[in-house]
Amino acid sequence: MDLTIRDYFKQAKFTINPELTWEQLERHALLGMCSECGEIQGLYQKTYQGHELRLDSVIDELGDLM
Repeated sequence: MDLTIRDYFKQAKFTINPELTWEQLERHALLGMCSECGEIQGLYQKTYQGHELRLDSVIDELGDLM
């Protein structure tokens, strides 16, 4: 199923914890972004150990980062 950006954000907003303050939501988002960036970095780092860089994995992680 292909989602538009608008559709993605409509669905993603249902995962937001309504009990968090605005400041907590910002921190949660920042920590999540850092985590996903680390996963993307890990995919590239593994190429130095001889692993193949799989574009589908990078795309999946970029989707998670979004």
